[in-house]
Amino acid sequence: MRIAVGYDDKGRIYEPFSTCPRFKIYDIDNRRIDRMTIFDTSDASGRDLIAALAMQGVTILLTDTIEKSPYDFASNNGVMVIAGVKGSADAAVIHLIDGELTHDPGSVRSESSGAEELLLH
Repeated sequence: MRIAVGYDDKGRIYEPFSTCPRFKIYDIDNRRIDRMTIFDTSDASGRDLIAALAMQGVTILLTDTIEKSPYDFASNNGVMVIAGVKGSADAAVIHLIDGELTHDPGSVRSESSGAEELLLH
């Protein structure tokens, strides 16, 4: 399994997804982090960013907030998005491996209603 997490210069999960400049990509084997690489987004955003991560073999994306269009695009292209994740990127991956991370549907934002409004589920 390959997990991607956008992160800032302090190792925290980057918000929002669509403008994240870099990701850590974690290769997981036998419930352990086997390898970690850095992926520069080359100024991609939204759907292009999802496509670039999918081309890297990413199957799970951890993020704080994400717009609905890239969220849906990810789901339709084999990338499961877990939104509403905050804090350390490394710790989030460990929590996922340990089964302690859940998706917050309220962290999927509607593009048409502005960045401040959350989709209600």
